[in-house]
Amino acid sequence: MTFDPETARALQTVVMSTVAAMLVAKVCRECAADALRQRLDILERQLFEFARSGRVRFRDPAYSMLLDSIRSISRFSDRISLTRFLITALFRPGRTTRSLLENHTQRWLEALRHVEKGPARETMVYLREQVLHEVGGRIVLGSLPLGSVLARVGPMRSIWLWLHNFSLRNAAIVEIDAREAAHTSRPTRPSPVDKAPAFS
Repeated sequence: MTFDPETARALQTVVMSTVAAMLVAKVCRECAADALRQRLDILERQLFEFARSGRVRFRDPAYSMLLDSIRSISRFSDRISLTRFLITALFRPGRTTRSLLENHTQRWLEALRHVEKGPARETMVYLREQVLHEVGGRIVLGSLPLGSVLARVGPMRSIWLWLHNFSLRNAAIVEIDAREAAHTSRPTRPSPVDKAPAFS
């Protein structure tokens, strides 16, 4: 099968443009995953310093749960994508998703009861919200190379805002899945519990 020169050039342009778009998307995903890991490392250090100050104990359930979430998400950050997220959030049976989120939220709230009310508990809540916020941003901006452009284009802005808000509301799904994946594979870095004394 042969093509005339004009058709051949058009096909070549399409192929090259497709390959270029795929490469750009791959680089964007890798850069976004690296950026997410860096921000999670900062949050992990903040959590560690907060525990080292004595305002929360290293062995408190809330500390262990949040640390586990941060490390699990960081470890599997390269697997976070808008496509995976939407498939999980939209096509997993609604009752199953709601049940997972409710159970996970209940576990978190139960863990928080071991943290003293006031600034200490508020800080733990804030740190987890920051983790979920970073995940939500990674889902949208990291999965859409043109995400920052869509956020500024009139007709597309509403779609981007919906995706962003939807991802923020359901970022805990990623947190749950990352924790499950981490627990079924080899353990990663030792916990600060192993290298720092618990505060009584």
